[in-house]
Amino acid sequence: MKPRKNLTIGFLAIVAAMGFGFSKGVSPVASRDDMPLIYMPTDWSPDGSQILFSSNRSGNFDIWFINADDTNVTNLTGDYLGMDGDASWSPDGKTIAFSSDRESQSQSGLPVFDLWLMDSDGSNLRNLTSDIEESIGGLAWSPDGNHLAFAVIKMEVDSLQIYGEIWSISLLTGEKSRVSPISEGNTSYEGFMFAFPAWTPDGSLAYVASKVGQVGEVWISSVTSSNREQFYVNQPVGEIRISPDGSMIICTTFPRTDGESMRIDLVLLDTQNGETMVLTSEMPNFNSYPEWSPDSSQIAFQSSDGNSSDIWVVSSDGAGFTNLTAGHDSFDTLPVWSPNGEQIAFVSDRSGESNIWIMNADDSNPINLTGNAIEN
Repeated sequence: MKPRKNLTIGFLAIVAAMGFGFSKGVSPVASRDDMPLIYMPTDWSPDGSQILFSSNRSGNFDIWFINADDTNVTNLTGDYLGMDGDASWSPDGKTIAFSSDRESQSQSGLPVFDLWLMDSDGSNLRNLTSDIEESIGGLAWSPDGNHLAFAVIKMEVDSLQIYGEIWSISLLTGEKSRVSPISEGNTSYEGFMFAFPAWTPDGSLAYVASKVGQVGEVWISSVTSSNREQFYVNQPVGEIRISPDGSMIICTTFPRTDGESMRIDLVLLDTQNGETMVLTSEMPNFNSYPEWSPDSSQIAFQSSDGNSSDIWVVSSDGAGFTNLTAGHDSFDTLPVWSPNGEQIAFVSDRSGESNIWIMNADDSNPINLTGNAIEN
């Protein structure tokens, strides 16, 4: 199963930036006049015929899907009040997992997101984490579709400290278990931020372990035993993406100062020998949202100098950078490969406002999907 983006933490940032404060029964619906049009593509259907995305195009952040032939865009969660995002199809395409604050009972003024499931047509909604008080994020399906991993995000509002734990839930039994450790020997992991879970092809869980003042660590843990591998990156890292063949992990660094400027880079981690390589040292300052091609041979990502953004691809050995969206004075962001590797979905404002686009992997035939589709 191909890896996918973990956008919930970014989703929380958008919510906070908009100044929404939620409690149960309060809707985050806002006028489109009060905020920009936002799209976040999250996943292709396993058969490649549809694309899931979250958007505020209806005024509320909802889960939508659109046919890849640019017909029929459908709102799956428009009948419910709340902010919905981070959606992902199950490996068999029958179920969609997503995060939502529709039953938020936060006392802090920030939304609390739960893990929800629904059938692929938007029916049969169920909340899987109503017993967890904190927000969850970073949803990830196991390769066999029997488990979902997620991060439990804990925030101390007064100090603005954020911590996280990695959990897994069995969809066969409903049992939840913590994967990230509380302590080991004389080592306490209190105050660590465990986040961005991603499944390996053999069913283990990789995630980021970080703490202020320490270098980045990527851990791979068994979900059935205490076995764990630890890899070290020379700088703090955020999101990680595992190659479909499991041999490499691409890491996005936290923003850092490089001389007088700020940088975000992509670091390639070899899981066989632990060696790392900075892929984007010669690229513009902000490089993020990497996405592996289904055959593990290429990485698509967005790169920005702050004035515009383009979609690039690079070979998994760090050679052959290609700009797929050159020539447009626009922000082209958030690439997502189709399951067959022949197309890439992305977000672009080249038409004057944000929309979901697709193009062939060789940059030909760009199509504005959401600008042309008929809404159901």
